[in-house]
Amino acid sequence: EQSLAKGIAWAEQAKQQHVQDSAKPLSWNRHLTLTLLQREAEAVVQKSLTSAAFYGRYAAENAAQRRTEKLTLLDRRLTRDPGNLPALRERADLFREGEQWKEAIADYTAALEGDPQDAYLFNARSNCHYKVKNFEAALNDSNKAIELDPQSSWYCQRSKALTGLSRCEEAIADCNRALELDPNNANAMVCRAWACEKLGEFQAAVADIVAALKLQPSSGWAWTRLQSCSRRVQDPEDFAALDELHQHLKDDAKSLSSRAESLAEIYLIRAKLFANQGDTEKAIADCETASEIASLSPLPFHQRGELHVAAGEWKEAIIAYLHALE
Repeated sequence: EQSLAKGIAWAEQAKQQHVQDSAKPLSWNRHLTLTLLQREAEAVVQKSLTSAAFYGRYAAENAAQRRTEKLTLLDRRLTRDPGNLPALRERADLFREGEQWKEAIADYTAALEGDPQDAYLFNARSNCHYKVKNFEAALNDSNKAIELDPQSSWYCQRSKALTGLSRCEEAIADCNRALELDPNNANAMVCRAWACEKLGEFQAAVADIVAALKLQPSSGWAWTRLQSCSRRVQDPEDFAALDELHQHLKDDAKSLSSRAESLAEIYLIRAKLFANQGDTEKAIADCETASEIASLSPLPFHQRGELHVAAGEWKEAIIAYLHALE
């Protein structure tokens, strides 16, 4: 994180110096110094992100090993005492964490035989049924969880089952109820966005996802839904909330750097939509934004070059393609 912060600080220093010197011609030496400073900053940032990726893999491997060790201990405990409800619940949770859905369902079912009034167990089993696309079973378990203890999270889980069954209006109603109980439930916003996406209401879907990411910038499911939605959008105005997300993430360098390529990709998708409508100015602006977000990617420059070619702006196209080659 210190290296990342240092790299960003260098990049900002170079940017500010460019602004200060923009009113006068730069000498070749001065231009070279600033260019090298910018590239050094980008190299430090890239190294930090690579280190973060290795650390993430290391943490994941350690978590998997600890889960295996816990499962071994729980297996022994349940061999001695098959009806141990806390042990069944803990093992089911570990199976669910490891995406062993069938094993988790079996343990949740056994636990429910001992405690049929536990709403958490019904909701957790609903999630497992949903993961294996058994949406009817997921809906039945969610109904029971809400009947026992209506919580915001339970309504979210039921909305996913309903969306899986293409009962999207009912799913949206459940998300609205979840947000009444907890206005900051980012998961409910993403669930509602998924239902809106299936109904073709893309602007509402993007707005919900952006609102969720402002609360939880690292939400993998929210980013997945945003990318899925962006590939179906036909009107660039449906991305009205995209700039709001970009501005918000600018204040969170860590979140922005970890999702830079994803966000830049969505800006490039919107750029193509603007270009299809003949709005080259907005298309180029989106390419510029994408290149600022993902400064090491050649794609924004390449797409900008294509826009200049289409407009017959050959010199600008050559400059853009040269940046892409760099």
